[in-house]
Amino acid sequence: MGTINPTEEKQIMPWYANENGIFGPDYMQTTAMNLTDDKTVREIRFVEQFIDPMSHILDVPTGFGRHAIELAKLGHYVIGVDISQQFLDIAAKSALEAKVNVRWIKEDMRHIPWHFKNSIFLDAVINLFTAFGYLEDDRQDQLALNSMTDNLKKGGVFIMDFFNFYRLIRDYQPKSYHELADGSTQLKERHFDFITGCNREKVTKINVDGSKELYESSIRCYTLPELTKMFKIAGMTIDKVFGDFEFAPLTLDSMRMIIVAYKD
Repeated sequence: MGTINPTEEKQIMPWYANENGIFGPDYMQTTAMNLTDDKTVREIRFVEQFIDPMSHILDVPTGFGRHAIELAKLGHYVIGVDISQQFLDIAAKSALEAKVNVRWIKEDMRHIPWHFKNSIFLDAVINLFTAFGYLEDDRQDQLALNSMTDNLKKGGVFIMDFFNFYRLIRDYQPKSYHELADGSTQLKERHFDFITGCNREKVTKINVDGSKELYESSIRCYTLPELTKMFKIAGMTIDKVFGDFEFAPLTLDSMRMIIVAYKD
């Protein structure tokens, strides 16, 4: 029996980096189509309460740039980081149409600091729309949090928008259906892993011609006490926590958990 050369083994792409998976073209037909301009403006209005005019802001992951572009319109110097080239291409096109300048960087959220080389000290970092907990384990998520805030100046603000774990579990939906604009259908099946604290989702897309496509995702469902410890390791102190972008307090009924923290 022959041996396998490790360098010849097929590398399995993680779900969050697969541009034909959850964050592929279908994303623009499902999730993205519900992200209206009014919603984006409301979220940025919230962010603006915690930053100064003409701030240096890092938006990570930036996705297709809706927050970064809106902040640039308001006169901020914005850097958008994402692992998806197709999202960055959409973002760059939208920024051009909006006539604003944003620096776009394709990078894993764990490997951000080297791009700055200590020449830029950020006033703010934003991590919005449940853009955390994607990585392989808690240690990797901690590395991402450290990386995102590494170039944040002392007293700089970090804003994270995450789902409220307790509301998610209370209203947990094992299955859901979505019809896409092209006539195809998505079946989503969910399983909560109590050992890892991850919500695992399998998506079956049934195309109009009857063919099927399968996607998978796994998001770590952090609670506020868990995140508080992680923020402390990253040199951050949580100052305020809200239940929505209208500054409502966090309750068991809140859909969101919006954290405002500062660099120690």
